Amino acid sequence: MRKLVSRAAFALAVVALVGATSSVALAHPSYTSPCSGCHGGPALSVAASLVSNNGTTATYNASATGASAIAVFQGSTKLRTVSGSSGQFSVPAGHMYMIYAVKGPTTSSGIGSKSISPSAVVPDTMPPTTMSNVKASYPGTATVTLSPMDNMGGSGVAHTYYKLDGGLQTEGKTIVVGALGPHTLEFWSADNAGNVETPHKLTAFDVKTPTTIACPTTSAIIAYGAQRSITGTLSAESRMASTTVVLQSSPDGTTWKASMSSTTSPVGGFAFTVAPRVKTYYRVRYAGAISYAASVSKTVVFTPKASLSAPYVPTSVVHGRAFTSWGYLKPRHTAGTYPVKLYLYRYQYGKWVLRTTALAKAGNYSSYTKYARSISLQLAGRWRMRAYHGDAQHAATFSAYRYVLAK
Repeated sequence: MRKLVSRAAFALAVVALVGATSSVALAHPSYTSPCSGCHGGPALSVAASLVSNNGTTATYNASATGASAIAVFQGSTKLRTVSGSSGQFSVPAGHMYMIYAVKGPTTSSGIGSKSISPSAVVPDTMPPTTMSNVKASYPGTATVTLSPMDNMGGSGVAHTYYKLDGGLQTEGKTIVVGALGPHTLEFWSADNAGNVETPHKLTAFDVKTPTTIACPTTSAIIAYGAQRSITGTLSAESRMASTTVVLQSSPDGTTWKASMSSTTSPVGGFAFTVAPRVKTYYRVRYAGAISYAASVSKTVVFTPKASLSAPYVPTSVVHGRAFTSWGYLKPRHTAGTYPVKLYLYRYQYGKWVLRTTALAKAGNYSSYTKYARSISLQLAGRWRMRAYHGDAQHAATFSAYRYVLAK
């Protein structure tokens, strides 16, 4: 009888041990079948957040509320086990893994899963590319900046080198050259994976004696058709005689064209005469030479007034009866437009009071414009009129007054 009891107790112990082993089988190192093969029950929510990935090893934080254990599988092979409902693990990058979370105490208590695929580093086999802001020539001192850039997803630029005039290899991205004359610059970069830019970039530039153009002429509003002088001097270490300079003009201060040229005097002086009919920007430019750098003067703006005659009016009119007032405008404006405004003043209370304005219509007349407008003075008394014109190409212009008596 005692033997039967002992055997029964032993059998119960074995069953209990098997059951306990099943409930914690996920955490057992020898357990290699995916958890979905033996666990079931209510679904568990599994979260996995990437902590770091250097392209070789990826580290994650994993959690599943209520889980008794979390396991990481690659295929049917278990790689990592986390006891409890949260923890951290690391796996090799470049593979797909399945994270299982199970809830005890039985295999039917609940299970959840989530897949992860940490990316691996793609080998960097492309060298970086280096650009420069080098110019063909510099006045006095050249400053060249090198700008290296690695390929997208590359290992990053590690070093940038250059050789000035075939000299020693030097690491750096900024080259300052103060020696006058021609120079060559060789430059290249290498990345952190050991890829070296080839062939090396090679460029040439000159450092020349700087020149300056002094131009004391100031911007001004001028009469229509008036001439103005633009003067100044060209200098380097001293005044530059018998040297060609060019006067450039522009309608907007952006787009320039050569207008005329001149040769400097024995003391480097120059003088140009202009007569602009519309607003014009001017500057003087020296193109440079083998040993001398190019230069340009400040910008001078001349804005002419229009040529605007006083409006014709009869000496007396009948108030309320229309008459035509007209005059002339230079330069010519498009026929049918209204480029002129007439101002009409009446003398009252001991002073001239502006009563109204009227636009006058343009018509072609010879090489300029004739403007005209029908006018009616509604009140008797002394009146005076003048014309006004102003646009983007001309300064504001008022004509002289003309007087009329309305009876």
